[in-house]
Amino acid sequence: MKRIHSISFKYRLAISYSIILALILAAGVGLLQSAYQRLKREVNVQTEALLSSSVRQIDSLQNQLADAARQIASSSTFRSLAASQDPDDPNFSYAAYQTQQDLKFILPLQELITQGTPFIYMESNGYVISASSFSDFQRFARYDAAYEPFQSGQDFLNQSLWERFIPLGTDDSDSAKEYLYLIPVLTSPMAVGTPASSVLCFRFDRSVLDNAFSGIADDYSYIAKAFDANGALMLSFGSPELSDEASSLAQLDYQDGAALYSSKDQGQMLSISWHSDNSGWTYYLAQPASQAYYSVNNLQRLATVVAGAAVLIEAVFIIFFTVLNSQPVNRLSNALASQESLTDSLASFVEEHKPLIAESYIRRLMEGSITTNEEMAGILEELKLNRSGFTYQVLYTEATSPDGSPPAVADLQLYIQNYDILVKEALRRYFPDTGYIYKPGDRIFACLIAHPTSAPPKESEEEVLVRFRQFHEELLTKYNIWITGGLGEQSEIVSYIWKSYQQAKNARSITTQDRFVLNYSDFLEARDVYYFPESMAVQLSGFISTGNKAQVESIFRQIEEENTSARSLSYTQFRWLLTDIRNTVFRKRRSLDASLVNTPEKTQLLDLVDRQFEGDMSLHTLETISLELCDLYGASNGAGGLIVKIQEYINQNYMDPSLSLTRISEEFHISENYFSYLFKREVSENFSTYLEKLRMAKAKELVTESDTSISDLYQYVGYNNAASFRRVFKKNFGVSPREMRDKVNPQT
Repeated sequence: MKRIHSISFKYRLAISYSIILALILAAGVGLLQSAYQRLKREVNVQTEALLSSSVRQIDSLQNQLADAARQIASSSTFRSLAASQDPDDPNFSYAAYQTQQDLKFILPLQELITQGTPFIYMESNGYVISASSFSDFQRFARYDAAYEPFQSGQDFLNQSLWERFIPLGTDDSDSAKEYLYLIPVLTSPMAVGTPASSVLCFRFDRSVLDNAFSGIADDYSYIAKAFDANGALMLSFGSPELSDEASSLAQLDYQDGAALYSSKDQGQMLSISWHSDNSGWTYYLAQPASQAYYSVNNLQRLATVVAGAAVLIEAVFIIFFTVLNSQPVNRLSNALASQESLTDSLASFVEEHKPLIAESYIRRLMEGSITTNEEMAGILEELKLNRSGFTYQVLYTEATSPDGSPPAVADLQLYIQNYDILVKEALRRYFPDTGYIYKPGDRIFACLIAHPTSAPPKESEEEVLVRFRQFHEELLTKYNIWITGGLGEQSEIVSYIWKSYQQAKNARSITTQDRFVLNYSDFLEARDVYYFPESMAVQLSGFISTGNKAQVESIFRQIEEENTSARSLSYTQFRWLLTDIRNTVFRKRRSLDASLVNTPEKTQLLDLVDRQFEGDMSLHTLETISLELCDLYGASNGAGGLIVKIQEYINQNYMDPSLSLTRISEEFHISENYFSYLFKREVSENFSTYLEKLRMAKAKELVTESDTSISDLYQYVGYNNAASFRRVFKKNFGVSPREMRDKVNPQT
């Protein structure tokens, strides 16, 4: 048996070493692969730089030809010669001589002579002229087979051949020895956009393009193609054996200017693209990938050899270290086996005493007697309460007889024991999570309950109350036990659960015969709230914009009456009321147009308003600030009185679906355009926006503060149908009217 165990351990050790070394090997292979890809990207960048350099040389050649064409066109003698249609005219030859003299002084043309043969074909007389020759085209091209496609001379005027590289003497442009480049000579600025009658022709040797692509080694195969914006082929140059490989270069998927594709004859090919801003052409340079990545492929082959050698070395290491380390580990295994029985007995002892330990920990949690973070962390770990995504609250209960009479002294101990057993068992059935129960006194039980944070707090608390009522009914029916309960607020931090314990205890202390369970949060919500509806905030903002002091004062009187006479607010609630009003007034201060503060007196008044915002807030202070803002807004022009009347009319008729821009314009005898402009200037928002805000504020009040049927709401706020009303309501508040009412009054 020992031999079998030893062999098994050796295998496990060998597998462990194999996994570790395999991970190291995989990491090395990954790094080599990463280096390989990085080197390929560097090769792509170098090839792209080579292509861009070649493109710049070709652009330079095209620019020289364009400059030469412009300078030729600017020569008056040439224009006279190009316009002449009678070669027998004595002035014709003299004009040709003068033109030849002018051509000798055109610098771009002289530079082109070193690379090829530039000449100009003139349609009007059929002659060809250069700095050194002048003859009709038939005589010029008679003994040169390269001009056979242009025997009539008129082919030079084919616009589809202009400004592109045309191979001469062969149909295969990649194997051509000479090329021809045509560019029109516009003899008049008015000729732009019209067919040219003269063409500058530049015939040059293949070596010109060879020099442009001189960065590519002579023994390398490549093909270069250029296409214009319409996809027309403008240049094809390179190795003849690759001429068929570049037919679809423009359709490849280029990443960072590079693309790989498979060729039937050449294998994998690399294509690099570059766009010329000068000509608008897109250039493609294609070559075999094995040629482009020659040095990189050597590195990959070396890496393969190194990886193979590493595998052999790893095998030797695995065998050596497995044999070396298995013996002491076997001895250590025997020593650990002797401790296993002792550990098992200790674990059994701890398991037996876990309920007592857990009860002690729960007691300290609920009493708040844990003083250090380390101790708290250890207790939460032991109780498995360090879970994320849960909130916790306490249910505090007390069990009595239905009539409240105490048991006889002789039966007291049995009475208490029975209550403990029955109540604890029922609590764990109805509230299994967490299942921890603390017993602070006779017939008193505090149960710790967990809720997932994904459930809304109101829903989870309502579920607890429903379960408690079932729990209460079961104990009363089966065992004649009357039980009352209080529920504390939820807390995401378990170390603060003592607050929920105190809240639950306080809530249970005010239970009655009819209300045998109370939720502490409901107890808080039963207090009054301050009065400042959203519609009133909209009205206050609008009256400040129009400088209507009387209406502003009326609003503050209503606020004061509703919140001091009709309600008894706590200090905290009253501060919330002031904060809500301050936010409304401060928004009007922030939206004040600087153009309204155009006198020293108004500047001083605005400074006073800002200082008042920095001080302590009261209803009187906020009313003073609002009236001062009325002075700043309302003093801008004399149209404020009209807008005040219109606002009052809107506030009285907002529930009318026919209320519109047209109706108000007719009612107050002003044009729609002027009313729109005036309302936007005085109220700082469009009429439609103001009306929608007012209607939505009134709708929110009806939803939250009345029992008006949801299906009839639209009739009270000026909408023709329920569908359009619901759409606007949800756009403004993010929920439907039904959802808002359910949140405010879940019991309904």
